[in-house]
This record gives sequence, C-alpha cells and structure tokens, in this order.
Amino acid sequence: MFREVAEQSYNLDTRITDYVAYTFWTYEKGIRKIEMRSIIGIAQHFFVIVSSFSIVFYCGCNTVIGMRKHREVSQTTKRIQNQLFKALVLQTALPTIFIYIPTIIVFITPLLNLEIGPWGNIAIVTIHLYPGTDPLILLILISDFRGALIKTPQKILNATNSVIQKSTTIL
Repeated sequence: MFREVAEQSYNLDTRITDYVAYTFWTYEKGIRKIEMRSIIGIAQHFFVIVSSFSIVFYCGCNTVIGMRKHREVSQTTKRIQNQLFKALVLQTALPTIFIYIPTIIVFITPLLNLEIGPWGNIAIVTIHLYPGTDPLILLILISDFRGALIKTPQKILNATNSVIQKSTTIL
C-alpha cells in the first residue's frame, strides 16, 4: 500500500529510497515560497514532543510530591524510591538527548536553510544507540542491580576456575 502511494503520489521507488524529507521551500518563477503542508507536519511533530514532555513533567512533579508525603517509610524503602526516581529522571533525559534533539535538528535545519551535510545522519545513529543505553541506567543506578552486575562475572570466573581445577586434578 505505501509503495503504491509513494510511487503514484511522489514518483519514488521505495526499493531505493530510504528517507523522504520535508520540502519547506518551493520555487515558482524564481520566487521562493514556503510549503505550508510541511510546516503543518512539523507543527504536528512538535505538538507530540511538547505533549509528551508536559505529561512527563506533570507526572514527575506529582511523584516528588507523593514521595515527600510518605515520610514514615523505612530507610530501605526511601533509598530504593530515590534510586528509582533518579533512574526515571535519567530515562526521561536519555530519549531527549538521543531521539528528540537530533530529530529536531534534522527537521529544523532545512527550514532555516542550513546545510549540515553528513551530520544529518546523527539522528539515525543516536536513535539506534538509544535502546542499548537505556537499560544501563537501571543497571548502574539501582544498587541491587549494580551489585549483581559486578558479582556475576566474579561468579562465572570462580565457576570456571573450579571446573579447570577439577579437570586438572582428574588428569
């Protein structure tokens, strides 16, 4: 379905086309005019981004208020809540750095008539890096996960050494 629409409406061969950018400017008789459909498309993207940030900010503020109300919890619970809250904040910041900002740059630079050349690929690179870096936040910030992460290689080495010692004893 998409292939047919791309071929009929835009004269694009989807087998060789990877990305179709917005066209912000058209030229009629040598006069540059702004393409309003692209501006509306960018406005929709920004609406989604602003909406998601607003929801995250609202929920984050309510979480902080809720955590402050429950002061009668144990130190262990407070410690875990603080670790999880820090992880939540960083897991909110990470998509901003790896997805939103690079994508905004790629969308806005043609509108401002700026040439960024190969740096336009930065959004593709950072978007692909995001899924691998996101779980690292939890593994580093939450002490139980961090402890397990540190102890696991030690356990593997100890088990390997034990097997090696047993096999040399048998020989």
